[in-house]
Amino acid sequence: MSKFYFRLNKIAFTKSGAHKFLGLFGSDKAKVQVISFVVADGGSLPDLDAVITENDQTKRAALLKAAATNMAYSVIFTPIDNIKSGAVVTFGNHGAIVYQAKEIPDSFSWELLCVKLNQGNRDLGKELLGVVDNEKFDGIAASIPSIVGAAASPAYTAAVALGKFVFKAFMTHLSNQHDKQLGIMETSFIRDIDYAHGKLDEVGVPDEQNNLAIDYTLFAFDEPPKQ
Repeated sequence: MSKFYFRLNKIAFTKSGAHKFLGLFGSDKAKVQVISFVVADGGSLPDLDAVITENDQTKRAALLKAAATNMAYSVIFTPIDNIKSGAVVTFGNHGAIVYQAKEIPDSFSWELLCVKLNQGNRDLGKELLGVVDNEKFDGIAASIPSIVGAAASPAYTAAVALGKFVFKAFMTHLSNQHDKQLGIMETSFIRDIDYAHGKLDEVGVPDEQNNLAIDYTLFAFDEPPKQ
């Protein structure tokens, strides 16, 4: 039996980025939401085979919306209180598992978003479901054939595209709520390149805006059969 774990160990809010985007000075503190979403090849992907084979664009859009709703339930929201400029956030002694599976994926993608909330005590999971429910999926429905193309794993390719589409719509929603985006990371991993030997341990990886420094660890191993 195989096991796969992807762990978020630490997020450091760089002082220059924190002052600029958090709007923090002196002893001011903020409430921050960490949002994490993983799409793994061979993992618990929504059933996108019907999406790929459906030729009617209206029906394809409806199928994508249903798949996006299922995806929304796998997004992990982690609230963090009292964040100051230059803060370093650790997730317990052993980090926070943001994805695990009983099979080792050949590839997977990861989206990480840190947001300063304009108002606390919000149910962001419910807000995300509301975004999906109100979003139009006609555009991505029309693009699916060209996105998938001759991909080795059409379902995974479609799922990654759908995940990015939903994440972008959610970021627009947060901006409309006057929440401030502090940092975002969009990255992907390939088993044969990144974790062929069973482990990937990264420290201080900058996000796309160079406001965060992120530590994470990936474990992939096969357990010997029980006697």
